[in-house]
Amino acid sequence: AQGGGATGFYRYSISGNTWVGSATSNLASAPGAVGTGAQMLRNSADDTIYVAQGNTLTGFYSYSISGNTWTTLAVVPTAVSTGAQMIRNGSDNTIYLVGGNQAGGFYSYSISGNTWTTLAAVPAGVHNGGQMIRNGSDNTIYLVPGNYTTNFYSYSISANTWTTLAVVPGAVGVGAQMIRNSSDNTIYLARG
Repeated sequence: AQGGGATGFYRYSISGNTWVGSATSNLASAPGAVGTGAQMLRNSADDTIYVAQGNTLTGFYSYSISGNTWTTLAVVPTAVSTGAQMIRNGSDNTIYLVGGNQAGGFYSYSISGNTWTTLAAVPAGVHNGGQMIRNGSDNTIYLVPGNYTTNFYSYSISANTWTTLAVVPGAVGVGAQMIRNSSDNTIYLARG
């Protein structure tokens, strides 16, 4: 999705080294303007892409790749903005979202039910540099809230609780990235 408050939507062919987009082809435009903090995800060979609108708005959409159509879904319970993060693992029925914008609101979305559930709030507001990860069918989500803090948390999906972990050795801010390989017990973080 284009961003900058626009609705443009584009697809790139790796083998053809070409772009097609809603302004130059029959690729459908996003139904709402996409801006700061917008999130987009697609897992595995799913036919569906999910988009949280961002720009301090609550729009949430799905895009059918095979059908070239957008569907407006249940609105996110909070404004999505700077620092927002959205994750889903494989063919899970659940998407997890933290809205960013220096708030700690944390939510799960049921794909089959088209409903949002409010979960336990992150202990600190999430903003610039916020990162959230989960591997495979792990019961744990890890989060750094960014905003030039050293806070680090884990979230238990089954218990709906956050735990404060060892602080990051340096403040985490804009540009931060966090990864974990499912085959080991290590998380890597570039502070930003």
